[in-house]
Parts: sequence; structure tokens; C-alpha cells
Amino acid sequence: MAAAVRQAGAIPYGRALPSPDGLRAALRAGLPPAHLAVLRPLQADVPGAVERALCRRWEISMVICRQSGGVTEQFWHQLTKELGLGLLLLRRPAPPDPVLCVEDVSTLIERLERD
Repeated sequence: MAAAVRQAGAIPYGRALPSPDGLRAALRAGLPPAHLAVLRPLQADVPGAVERALCRRWEISMVICRQSGGVTEQFWHQLTKELGLGLLLLRRPAPPDPVLCVEDVSTLIERLERD
């Protein structure tokens, strides 16, 4: 995605989860280390303070995040409105038919036991 952002004439910044896989994925996506915040979302004394500060420091004008319907998505709606930033939500693609999908291991086990 970083390449597409650059191709559009923008400078990509991002957040990665503080794990080896999270960091590797961010670097593979083409984010330079200086443009990367490695942290869990909303994990500060004041939830969202780090994200708010990074948006200001990096002069962010547009935020792209996953459409999860959860607390993090709601935070980005609030913050982008407060700071006058654009917000793009990435929707999870629908699973291909007739593939059955499960959300976690316990649901998978239940499904396997039924079939």
C-alpha cells in the first residue's frame, strides 16, 4: 500500500503492532523506519494521545484504517473529525463462495466436530 500512496503523490506513515510479525509486515509494505510508529492502538495514559500527537507531528491529512466496527475505528472517526482530516475505511472482502470461514480456533473446533 505504501507504494500506491507514494504513486498518488503522498508520503506514507503507519503504525505496526509491537511484534516481530507486525514490524516485518510494515517494513515489507515499504514503510521507512522513520515513518513507522510501533505501538498498540490507544495504549497511552490518555488513550489516543500518541495517535493524536503523531498526526500533528507527521502533518497527516488522510487516515486509512480497517473498517472493524470496533473501538479503534470509532477513535479514528472521532480524531479525524476533531483534527479536520480525511478518513478512508478498508472493508474486509467477502469470503469467496462456498468457502466456510470462522473467526477463531474455538469456532473452528466446534465446526469440525459438527461435520
